[in-house]
Amino acid sequence: MVAFDWKELVTLAQEMEIRPDEAAIRASVSRAYYGAYWVVRSYLQGQGIDVPFGEDPHAWIWGNLSNRIDLKVRQVGVDGDRLKRHRIEADYRGATAVTNADARLAVVRANSILAAVAAWPS
Repeated sequence: MVAFDWKELVTLAQEMEIRPDEAAIRASVSRAYYGAYWVVRSYLQGQGIDVPFGEDPHAWIWGNLSNRIDLKVRQVGVDGDRLKRHRIEADYRGATAVTNADARLAVVRANSILAAVAAWPS
């Protein structure tokens, strides 16, 4: 069985971001986040870094990267944390409007994270 390519979630987010219905827009933000999150998590695990499953692996990953010396790696942590906050708004805060522009920003941030990770040593 071939492993799932998490980047496909970002591609799906890009397809949904232009739809007029709020459900698709919210799903776009969520998929963009999870695509970026799992690409980063998979990379770290491939490098032998144990990512915790317990408490809050999302905060652990973005916080860990945000504290690195390398500015490009740090930026991935900052962008990932921002994307996480947008995802929480889209997934859990129904009274908060989520627009196509919000979805577009999420996709741009996710693609930026994917590009950065692709440039990291394997």
